[in-house]
Amino acid sequence: MFGRRSNDIRSQLKPCSAIGCGGLGMPCAHVDMRNRGCETAWCLRHLKTTKARPLCKVHAEMEAVGAEQIEGDAAVASTLAWMAWAAADDVIAPLNILCTRRGEELIAEPVRRVFHAVTRVRAWEKQWKTVSPVGIGIRVALWIDERNPSEVH
Repeated sequence: MFGRRSNDIRSQLKPCSAIGCGGLGMPCAHVDMRNRGCETAWCLRHLKTTKARPLCKVHAEMEAVGAEQIEGDAAVASTLAWMAWAAADDVIAPLNILCTRRGEELIAEPVRRVFHAVTRVRAWEKQWKTVSPVGIGIRVALWIDERNPSEVH
């Protein structure tokens, strides 16, 4: 029986979707409301797991936000999560250097719904910030305004 289960798992393996990775991985377990599955697969180095399910980075981020928060706004939240994932290395590397020089700590907030008081608009936001005992040093944020979901700020 163990040999049979092992063969079942091997039959599910697909090439890893990470750019430049030659490994084999499990497909993302996310299924949307139209019963369509995510077509990516991820090796153990690039895989995220949430509630013991293999997920790609975008769908793991969506589940971290919580399905109850993204009803009706799933496209905006998932687009922002994907863009934040794509930009993360370019944002995190210089912030880590600054944190080391200044003795600060880097915090990455999850994608979440926020209210921008100045513009009086609700938006989805992903932010990274450097903090010290005296407060926030640097804040980098990506956000999508609900009034104009086709623009990323």
